[in-house]
Parts: sequence; structure tokens; C-alpha cells
Amino acid sequence: MIFGIVFGVLFYDLLKTWKIRYVRTQFLTITTILTWVGGISLLIMMNLPSFMRYVAMHLSTYEPAFLTVGYAHVPFVRQLPYTLGSTILAQLSLPWVEITIPFPVERLLFLIVPFHYPPITIGMFLFVLIPYLILVLTFGRGFCGWVCYFGNQTECIALKGKENWKMTILRQSFKTKNGQKVLDSLKESVKNSKYYIMIILLLPTFVIGMNIICTLGLVFKFAYPIAAILIVFILIFLGVILPLKTGKRWWCLLCPAGAGIALVDTITPFKIGIDHSKCDYCYDCSKVCPMHAISPSTLETDDKPNLDCVKCLRCTEACSKDAIDIFIRGTNRRVRGFFSSFIMIIAASWYVWFAVAIVELFSILI
Repeated sequence: MIFGIVFGVLFYDLLKTWKIRYVRTQFLTITTILTWVGGISLLIMMNLPSFMRYVAMHLSTYEPAFLTVGYAHVPFVRQLPYTLGSTILAQLSLPWVEITIPFPVERLLFLIVPFHYPPITIGMFLFVLIPYLILVLTFGRGFCGWVCYFGNQTECIALKGKENWKMTILRQSFKTKNGQKVLDSLKESVKNSKYYIMIILLLPTFVIGMNIICTLGLVFKFAYPIAAILIVFILIFLGVILPLKTGKRWWCLLCPAGAGIALVDTITPFKIGIDHSKCDYCYDCSKVCPMHAISPSTLETDDKPNLDCVKCLRCTEACSKDAIDIFIRGTNRRVRGFFSSFIMIIAASWYVWFAVAIVELFSILI
């Protein structure tokens, strides 16, 4: 009930003020707090002995003899409901729900959703993977901008930062129509790096059924201190330091899952559109974009935002000429209010289990 009231207030603010940046800031703050408090609540409920046993068992089959990888492992992420679909799945007792999908079919699913945990059951396919694919095909990288746990936390931090680091070495320069030389979007090699990372992670996933993302949890076994320190440093650098120093979502710029979603973004029903005839080339939209998706060259060459656009809608409010908005693809219909309200409702279904974990812990404590 409390969870519903909080998001109800957000939607009311949105409809009352239409200041999406203000509402989005509240949204990101609430989801970040929910993620951390909910996650800590889960660890507390596991208690220390249970957690240590969980860590000790983690991915034992992935260690030295990795060529014998099988399905007898403990996933890094505790398998609790993270969508309404998986919540429904957890309540079902039908025998067909636990039937495992045949190996060849499952291997094909690795190409579509490479970062899942084997084996895939029919229940997981229908109630978890299918809803996930529907969301991705509906919102594209808007999923990264509004639903993703990591993306939301990164932007929440970036909102507190300033562009002190221009990251000149990673960006192109552009000469505007008035002859001014300005910093532009990221270099193509930097933009494409997320696709290289995706391929590197996808190959072992597809070939031997190894969830490579899950192996990052090995750092918590404290058996590989150098690797642990390196991975933790990379996560802090991309998720905290760079966002604070640049005001950008660097985690999302390099995310391999985001790279896969970007590949289907052009067929999703929502898109950011620019009316270049209204643009006065103030570049305010490019300054607030957290993904370098809009740049001076985008505006002056009558181009469109690149595939890194997470549909955060910050550019739509930064534009004083009303030249930018979100549209139904292939039409001139502006849907800013509908899109933002709709996607926040969807995101609520992904964060509700954190709220449930907090309530469960509270009920135990009292």
C-alpha cells in the first residue's frame, strides 16, 4: 500500500506540474533507496551463517575445471521475484512450470537473453523472459533509463555531479555553422566498445552455457584478491566517480546488456524526435543529455539522437523552443505525459519486491 501511495504521489506531481525532471529526480531517488534498503533487508533475513554458506557454494563448478560447467551452481543473485511475472511464478504449483526447456532451444535463448541463469524452465520462460522481452521491444533503451536497477542508481549519482571532466580524449570535435569549434559526441570507437564487451561476454555464454556475468560473484569468495580489487575498482569508477565528475551515465554507456537492447531500439514504438526547423542551436539539450546521445552535430546535420538515448526526456524540457519531444514512431503524435507515466508504472512492478523485502524484515523485527 505504501509503495502504491509513493508512486501515486509521483504520478500526481507529473500530471500537475509536467516537470518531468523534477518527478524523475524523485523517482530515481526512491528507486535507489528501495534497491539498497531492500537488498540489505534480504541479506539481514538470510542471517550471517546462511549468507556464508551461500558464498561458499557459489559457482563452485566455474572454478579451475570450467570446461565441465554444468547446472549445479548457486546463482550470484538470489533468486527472488523481481517482476510481477516471477512473483506469479513463485506462487504456482503446476507440474509443467518446472519442466526444463530442451538444450538446443535453451542455447538459442542465450542469444536473445544471454545473462540469465540456466536451466530455463517453461515457467521462467513464460513469466520472466517473455515479459522482459516485451518490455525491451516496447521501450528499447528506455528500459535502461527508467527500469534498470544499475542505470537508475548511476543517474541518481550523476544528477549530483557536474561536468568537471570533459573527457576530451574520448570525444569528437565539431565545427558549428558559426565557425565555433566545440566538443561533440563520443568517438565511434568509444560508442562501439559496449558491443565488443557484449560479444566477449556472449561467446562463452552461448558456447559452454557459462553465465559470465555471474562469475563476477567469485570476488566475494575472497579467493582472488587481485581480481576482486580490480572489479570493485572498475565498478566504483564507472558507477560513482565518472558520474560525479562528468554528470553522465558512464555505466550505461559501456553496458553490454544495454548494447543488446540498443540493437532493437529502432523498431520500438517510442522515439525522441527533433524538429530542426524550430531549433535555435543553443545546444542546451546536448548539455543535459546523460548519454551523449544528442550533440551539436546531431542538431546541425539534421540527424537524430543515437542508439544510446535512454529516453530520459531531459532534452525535451531543456529545449525552450519546444523542438524536441517523444513521439509514437512514424507519427507526429507527442506522447511525453503518457510515456513517462506508463513507464514509471512498469518500473514500479520491477521494484515492488524490494518493498516487499523491507516490509517482511520490518514484520520480523517487530
